[in-house]
Amino acid sequence: MGPYSFEITAPDDRFARNYEVHVFRTGPDTIAVNVLDITERKQAENALHRSEAALKEAQRVGRLGSWDWDAETDTIKWSEEYYEIYGFDPALPPPGYKEHLNAYTPESAARLDAAVRQNMLTGEPYELDLELADKNGPRRWITARSESKYDANGRIIGLRGTAQDITERKQAEESLRLLNRELRAVSYCNQTLLRAMDEQTLLNEICRIICDEAGYRLAWVGYTGYDEARTVRPVAWGGIEDGYLNTANITWADTERGRGPAGLSIRTGKSVCIQDFASDPKAAPWREEALLRGYRSSIAMPLKNENAGVFGVLNIYSDTTNTFTTGEIQLLEELSGNLAYGIISLRTRAERQRAEEAVRQAKEDWEKTFDTVPDLVAIIDLEHRIVRANRAMAERLGRNQEQCEGLCCYEIIHNTDGPPEFCPHAKLMIDGKEHAAEICEKTLDGDFLITTSPIHDEHGRLTGSVHIARDITEHKREEKEIRLLNETLEERIKERTSQLEAANKELEAFTYTVSHDLRAPLRALDGFTRILSEDYAKGLDQEGLRLLNVIGDNAKKMGHLIDDLLSFSRLNRQEITKSRVDMGKIVKEILGEIVKPEKFTKNSISLGSLPVSSGNPSMIKEVWKNLIWNAIKYCTPKPEPLIEIGHILKDDEVIYFVRDNGVGFDMRYYEKLFGVFQRLHSSTEFEGTGVGLAIVHRIIQRHNGRVWAEARVNEGATFYFSLPSNKNTIV
Repeated sequence: MGPYSFEITAPDDRFARNYEVHVFRTGPDTIAVNVLDITERKQAENALHRSEAALKEAQRVGRLGSWDWDAETDTIKWSEEYYEIYGFDPALPPPGYKEHLNAYTPESAARLDAAVRQNMLTGEPYELDLELADKNGPRRWITARSESKYDANGRIIGLRGTAQDITERKQAEESLRLLNRELRAVSYCNQTLLRAMDEQTLLNEICRIICDEAGYRLAWVGYTGYDEARTVRPVAWGGIEDGYLNTANITWADTERGRGPAGLSIRTGKSVCIQDFASDPKAAPWREEALLRGYRSSIAMPLKNENAGVFGVLNIYSDTTNTFTTGEIQLLEELSGNLAYGIISLRTRAERQRAEEAVRQAKEDWEKTFDTVPDLVAIIDLEHRIVRANRAMAERLGRNQEQCEGLCCYEIIHNTDGPPEFCPHAKLMIDGKEHAAEICEKTLDGDFLITTSPIHDEHGRLTGSVHIARDITEHKREEKEIRLLNETLEERIKERTSQLEAANKELEAFTYTVSHDLRAPLRALDGFTRILSEDYAKGLDQEGLRLLNVIGDNAKKMGHLIDDLLSFSRLNRQEITKSRVDMGKIVKEILGEIVKPEKFTKNSISLGSLPVSSGNPSMIKEVWKNLIWNAIKYCTPKPEPLIEIGHILKDDEVIYFVRDNGVGFDMRYYEKLFGVFQRLHSSTEFEGTGVGLAIVHRIIQRHNGRVWAEARVNEGATFYFSLPSNKNTIV
């Protein structure tokens, strides 16, 4: 029976005792009782429980697990916290040694295995920082420590030790390492900013430092474009770019490719991150190309000018996800702010240098101009003293330039005790304005136009003038000659008019002679030729009859030639009275008069629309008649002659044309085309007098229009003409 345990406590709780009672049967009706005081044992057990609980809590708080490995049986005992650290199920028995190595990354497993073997061989304990293998979770580390276990003979039979989770420490160390790396990069960038002499070198070096010193994969700077697409134009980059920027097509417009970090940063003026290219929607347009080049996260930070306007963006790419922490972003924003300041400073410096160079060049140009201009130039102070004179002024005064300095201008030039009344410099000293005067100065030997312009100091106070004397002696002489010419001009005009009137009278007399005196012999020649052919034909042989026909034909040609010459000569004297000209109506009338139906069908001549114009109707009809007649004449040899009449519009100008598919002409002889008696084809090939196109040219010329032609031999010709518009007559 028993044993039984119980506790006795005094009424005043001053003490408590624990007892264990053992009851034994000694006979049928008797028992023996043994009472043991176990108070000290109970106290020891309670203390042990409390110690174990405290140890367990300490291991939990310190993320410290313990283990015990029996090498002979390959069994391991783990504490609860050890299970927690490694992520194993406490309900399952710990794995064996080799299986346990799979909990580490390959590199850490190899180091641990080597340390265990060394410990088992020599008894030397180890202390290692090891990385756990967890592909789906964040990186975790432990510190593993060991000591040897010995048997009674001093032989090592196993190991025991601890594993402490140091992930937070490692993360803090990594963060500190990255922070130090970025601080170093910021420091190098700041040094570069101080040393930079030009903008492009600065940008290239900053991008290089960000990648080489801070360890990022790519850094690039883009400037905002103000084209229609609002392009972000890359201007510098460092790291592994591998053609990425050529395919990125980044914009800061509110479009799909403008809603990434760079575009958003420019539009909002704030930093924008992609912490994971594989999942962030903002990365969609660039995801494939970015992941291909090892970009896993990125940040874009605006570059702002002194007015907080965004003029560009600094972009940084990392090869890990979730790279850009709050502290890291703050440092990088400081870097981008310094870069923007450096760019603005360099631009300001460059602008100042350009301005200084412009001033230096202007001064140099002024010095050259001052001494090379032929005008007499002097700088004169408020006391009428010459401060400086150019070479021309000094030579005219018979001195060198240094000898002119300090001389009083009115004394050496005008030989007076004070400035003359007309003196422009004296007037300028009164009102501070520019003045001019023309003088004839014996000392300077000629007529001069004097101008004075005020000179002010940096406070706006008048200090003197620029005194320029331009020699106008020759100009004055020419003016005098012009006045004399003008005085005789009217008389010369009357004389010339009289000569023209006489010439016109002579021309009219010649015209009368041609039209009457020359026509009479031609008519007689033509009449007698007809008499011979009609009355005496029987007495003539075939050659005689042929010669009579030749005489008659040439008499007719001579008559046509006289008619054309008279028409051409009258064009210069005929007054042009402009009115509304219905081009379509005129052309239809001409076609009805001269087209032979047996040669030209309806399909042979194409008549397009012809806008109404303004001009002399009879003259314009003559133009159309000559052009159409030429087209008919020169395309007659073709088996299928084609003529096109129409118009084209070019730059608000109406251009009329006549096009044919006839024999054409060689454009090398174009200059002869519109001359009198200038024929590009012989009279035996085609009839005509060689005056028609000259008449066309003269009529269009008198209407202030244009006429020209284009052609190819045996491919046809096109004649164009245009007339100036007259909105008052065209309806």
